[in-house]
Amino acid sequence: MNKSVYTVLMVDDQPESIMILHSLLSEYPFLEVLPIESDPLKAFRFMRENPVDLLFIDMEMPELDGIKLLNLLQKPPVFAVCSGFTDRVYDASSRGMMGYIPKMPAIEDVKNLLFRMIAEVDSREEEKREVQRINIVDVKRMEFSLLVNDIRYISSKEKIMSIFTAKETVRVRSKLDVLMELLPNGLFSRVHQSFVVALDAVVAHNGKQINLQDEDDPIIPISRTYRAQFLADLATYRHFALK
Repeated sequence: MNKSVYTVLMVDDQPESIMILHSLLSEYPFLEVLPIESDPLKAFRFMRENPVDLLFIDMEMPELDGIKLLNLLQKPPVFAVCSGFTDRVYDASSRGMMGYIPKMPAIEDVKNLLFRMIAEVDSREEEKREVQRINIVDVKRMEFSLLVNDIRYISSKEKIMSIFTAKETVRVRSKLDVLMELLPNGLFSRVHQSFVVALDAVVAHNGKQINLQDEDDPIIPISRTYRAQFLADLATYRHFALK
């Protein structure tokens, strides 16, 4: 496994029907199993603004069924169907379903499916290392394709993220966690509740603040919450960059 914690979301309009699965998944220490979401629209809004690694979804739900929910998501998480209606499984398979599991599953079936899903998450994470561009839509609905190597840092203020590159500044409505999901692994680090920095742009730091490459760039603060992770990220990046 490439991550210490994988976030799990379960969506079912009848939460009581999947409590057994929820309980089984909650036994794994490397899973953060969120409360079951009974409203698919709320689930969509949550996933649009928060990273989710693993999704277990019902197919038959009022107003917005499982397939429609998946179609709303630009990049759905690794997902499995948890439903009593096996005739809808074919529809889900065309959207990249990792597997099907009944609402009252066997422990071994849960384990086998879970580790296949985690392997897929890890595979996608590895692919992200090769990402050269990210495609985003700014606050004026303009589409941008930004070179990852051009990004110096990202700042957050009142739900608006400003992406500062070597050439321009692009402002988007998002969350830093969501933008971090788009960026390649190992090249960026969250250093503050409001800042993400490109590790190759860091020229100096004293554990409390960061100086970036350009003299016009502001001094970026490092909060105590993120300090240890930033130092680890920077050390790892420099170790491999020098090889």
